[in-house]
Amino acid sequence: MSSWLETALIAIIPTIAGSFGGWFFGRKKTAAETKSIELENVSAAVKIWRESAENLSQQLSIYNKELIGLRKENSDLRDRLENLENEIEAIRKQNTSLNRQLSQLKKQSKDHDKVS
Repeated sequence: MSSWLETALIAIIPTIAGSFGGWFFGRKKTAAETKSIELENVSAAVKIWRESAENLSQQLSIYNKELIGLRKENSDLRDRLENLENEIEAIRKQNTSLNRQLSQLKKQSKDHDKVS
């Protein structure tokens, strides 16, 4: 029985020692590979964020140009509206004056018709 036990131990001990050695020395390699993968992931994430930031910067530049154009257009339209309001006021005054003149002419015409 001791020969059977010796045979089993001779087979089991190197297997256990090899497994332990593989785990012990492989953990450094696994840690290094994990760090490498993490760095690659961080690098990819940074690249994505950088591209997103550049894209947003370009869009912001476009929208700023559009905003400047819209503000200019708004200012021009406000000036035009003010000019039109001034014209309307002038026409109202002219209309009031013409209505007075018309009333005076009608009165004069009635007076003239009464005299005649």
